[in-house]
Amino acid sequence: HDEKDARERAIAAGGRVAWLGMEGPEILFAPGEADPELSLVFISPENYARGLFHGLRTLEASGAAVIVAQRPRSREGIGLALIDRLERASGGSRPQG
Repeated sequence: HDEKDARERAIAAGGRVAWLGMEGPEILFAPGEADPELSLVFISPENYARGLFHGLRTLEASGAAVIVAQRPRSREGIGLALIDRLERASGGSRPQG
């Protein structure tokens, strides 16, 4: 499963794990696995879409070893746009989380 794979890769990378999505990192990570100070949670899909690239730049500048972005559940409208943005931001690889 993609989420389990993302979690395992993030933990294996070592260092601080950052998170961004519409839910908190606790949906994927156990306490202490993701850094709560490096978690960005958006209140709506529209907010997520608007803040995605700024959030990624902020988390990257924070020194996080890995950034895990939650994939939207919807594959229509804004959800589809977010999936496209996540794919572009990850260099074309499949988004995780």
